Amino acid sequence: VFLYAKYEVNPFDLLEGFLRSEMLICGFHMVFQGPSAIDGRGPSAHATKKGNAQLNNMSKVTIPSISYTATLVCIHFALNSVPAFTAGGSHGSFDNNAFYRSIIDLFTVLEMATHRHELLNWWN
Repeated sequence: VFLYAKYEVNPFDLLEGFLRSEMLICGFHMVFQGPSAIDGRGPSAHATKKGNAQLNNMSKVTIPSISYTATLVCIHFALNSVPAFTAGGSHGSFDNNAFYRSIIDLFTVLEMATHRHELLNWWN
């Protein structure tokens, strides 16, 4: 639910609002632009480090960058209920890699081209 716009899931259209939550947007800005991007200060002239987007010459949001942020947000929520976090999926652990790959895989299939285009237009 935390990955959906307004934190609401439409059971008849699971892609409606998917990967458009306020929390995901804030997480994205935190990861790729730095904390000042979400705390109202904006880019600071006193900043000592460039944001990850600038360091990596990112000019547009990509499906992998959204998936990475969604994985971090999911980990944040799962911290209270999952005893271990691993790249693989052992019993009782959150499989970070599978979650990340599932979002990328979802949006790379040909049938999802329209949804992928709409999502990237929305983010950019």
